[in-house]
Amino acid sequence: MKVGFFNVFKGTVAFQHTIHMVLADMMIRSVRKSMPRVPIIQFTDMVSPAIVGVDDIERRPSKPSAVLCVEHYAACEGDWLVVDTDVLIQKDVRHIFDSKFDVAVCDREGTMVPGEPGSDIMEEMKYNIGVVFSRNPGFWLEVLAEMNSIRPDQQEWMGNQVAACRVIYSNRYNIKTIPGGVYNRPPLNLKDRCEDACIIHFKGPKRKTMMLERFAEV
Repeated sequence: MKVGFFNVFKGTVAFQHTIHMVLADMMIRSVRKSMPRVPIIQFTDMVSPAIVGVDDIERRPSKPSAVLCVEHYAACEGDWLVVDTDVLIQKDVRHIFDSKFDVAVCDREGTMVPGEPGSDIMEEMKYNIGVVFSRNPGFWLEVLAEMNSIRPDQQEWMGNQVAACRVIYSNRYNIKTIPGGVYNRPPLNLKDRCEDACIIHFKGPKRKTMMLERFAEV
């Protein structure tokens, strides 16, 4: 198995543009701690800097972020865990590949916080692609084709999530559903350590600070 993540530096010092470079460093170190010999590959454009600690970097010409991300995923042959930068991997998760599937995706069970903004979107898109175990690049090629019908603004952000759910709902692929509360767990607050989760996902702006609070742990 390899771990891949998408990160493009937007060229400004704005918090939302630089925070993910710090979080990516934390994510990489969490992989090293939980699965020491697993290769880690950064997916990016032609000019963004490599994040310290990666084993390799794959570059493609610049495009809208969501489109470029899926293009990278569609080139992944073999067993891959592809993740957002704002995750911490607490336990070895290679056992997921013990069964047959095209992609394994996380459901929303145990990940939806009542009253939190975006809950209505989560109910419409029942799977989150911030953490995906992938072994069939054909799935991502179809997601890429689906993104041609996505609004231009969504091609920068969220369009890959929307398109991936559409392809999942098509039932044309062998989709393995895994519990989001274990493999895509969002902490409720600073005191929520999510100790029983394999992967913690610090989704949303407020949780980025929660992830930074755990910098020394990884």
